Amino acid sequence: MMRKKNILFCLKYYPVFGGGETVTNILADKLIERDYKVSVSFFKDTSSTLIQSNPSIQQLKLDDKMSLSENILILQQFILDNNIDIIINQWGIDYTDLCWQAKFNSKAKLIVCLHMDPFLKKPFDYKEIFKSPLYILKFLLLKLFPTQVRMIRSRHRHIYQLTDKYVLLSKSYENILSKRLNLNPKDNKLLTIPNPNTYSDNIYPNLNNKTRSIIYVGRLENNHKQLHKMLLAWHHIENKIDEEWTLDIIGDGPDRESLKKMSNNLRMKRIFFHGFVDPTPFYRAASILLLTSAYEGLPMVILEAMQFGVVPIVMNNFTSINDIIENNKTGIIVPKNNIKLFEKAIIESTQMYNNLKMYQKNAIESSIRFSQDYIVDQWEKLFLEL
Repeated sequence: MMRKKNILFCLKYYPVFGGGETVTNILADKLIERDYKVSVSFFKDTSSTLIQSNPSIQQLKLDDKMSLSENILILQQFILDNNIDIIINQWGIDYTDLCWQAKFNSKAKLIVCLHMDPFLKKPFDYKEIFKSPLYILKFLLLKLFPTQVRMIRSRHRHIYQLTDKYVLLSKSYENILSKRLNLNPKDNKLLTIPNPNTYSDNIYPNLNNKTRSIIYVGRLENNHKQLHKMLLAWHHIENKIDEEWTLDIIGDGPDRESLKKMSNNLRMKRIFFHGFVDPTPFYRAASILLLTSAYEGLPMVILEAMQFGVVPIVMNNFTSINDIIENNKTGIIVPKNNIKLFEKAIIESTQMYNNLKMYQKNAIESSIRFSQDYIVDQWEKLFLEL
């Protein structure tokens, strides 16, 4: 019987931060179930009482106060001592050089994962200009020297040369990167493996228990999530839909107080901020999920919602959304940043009960494509090919 390979995940934060850390925990648990030995290296310990890492995972904490060369030597020794076969860099561009240099003198293969659109253009947060001269300089450079795409392409090409496989979350991202790097289809190290469902396959949502709850689940950060657009839409429609419908905000972040202030100033009545709590009971009860993000990779919140039969209504601000939602079947995709059509989609969804029920059933069925076992099968296939 062939020996199962020893896997090392490399991250900045562990075990809690965002999608990359959540995916790492899911993959690690499933790989351990399949008799793999799994290790994780990281720089910042973000342990939480809500999320516990698997005790079978061997952990290596690196030190961001030390030099790069010192961390390379520590990681290199860990790779040799633990006979690591495959290194999975979950922190994308930033840690590729570290991982590549650390695997010298070993037979380890390197996989780099990118959890975002490869040519993402983040919206500039103009509030930051007043906080530091560095932000003023960044703003001027972006405005005066529009060479960002060329710089990003150069960084991707550098990573592509170092890695044995470059994994992206969406086929659309793979096509974009392949085209921008002008890659030969016969010698292409790009591969698409989407995120797995956060929840196991046996949650069995009961659609009869659904309430008239509309939810948002995620970080309360305006520049990224554009929650002011969601609140503005709710302000416009709150009195146009049945008064039993509520908007429940689950999550926390730097803009929580400003968003609460906005809801108070607009005298919104049926909006509730629940803070950072377990979202599971909200998924079980909710009928609709809203997402207005300016950018995402492959948002796990949508996968979670669909598993529970919560219909996503999403602004089309990132190409991977079309890999998850089949418009007007498993959810509703609204044109980019179009608040009026976003409002219209919410109103129609709350009024057309039969359509909503059909979408809920379709969403549950569609979510099977992202089952944990199916996604881990794809990772195992990649391991065997390396």
